[in-house]
Amino acid sequence: MKRYLKLGWVWAAILVALPLQAASSKTTSATSTLNLEKGENTVEFLAVGRPGALKIHGQTVKTAAVANPLKGQLKIDQGAVTGTATFALDALDTGIDLRTHHMKEKYLETAKYPLATVKITKLALPTEFSSPAFSKDGIPFEGELTLHGATKPVKGTVNVERKAENAKMTFEFPVALTEYGIDIPSFAGITVAKEVTATVKVNSPLQSETKTSAETKAGK
Repeated sequence: MKRYLKLGWVWAAILVALPLQAASSKTTSATSTLNLEKGENTVEFLAVGRPGALKIHGQTVKTAAVANPLKGQLKIDQGAVTGTATFALDALDTGIDLRTHHMKEKYLETAKYPLATVKITKLALPTEFSSPAFSKDGIPFEGELTLHGATKPVKGTVNVERKAENAKMTFEFPVALTEYGIDIPSFAGITVAKEVTATVKVNSPLQSETKTSAETKAGK
């Protein structure tokens, strides 16, 4: 009799455990997407001219021809950020019409190479990013930049801020012009340094989704 009672308790424990295991297999993890065609997203560059250490600042200017110069998506999955951003180079403006014209036609050759693309290959956000309020500067990232028909690896840092369901990311990285087959710009006796600092500013709503642990293991 005691043996049957003992077996009964064992089977009861198994029956209780099975639904718990099934439930645990369906646990969810959150993923988010930043759609770069939404929100306020810009691209800028800073070049230093010589002699005189003149600073030349270029930035996005929306036009009728290029209403949304930055396109693409960034996906955040368990803190890992991946994705691609494509930028219309004709949207850049240096503040001086003739200088901007020379930059686009003579150096960037935007008629032949109208787009630049940044692909994020390695960026790990702290676990605290999942909270409604988060801010951290100087997070390292790695990626690839396609510019002027050439693709090269890039490294830089990103400042990240989250407020509820909105995220800001400011990527900054150096670009060595000659590596992309771009001549060193010269204008009105000023020659630009070989390395330019590029900045991509993303300010977009987070589009969240959830997936089960089984989907996560399957890489979906």
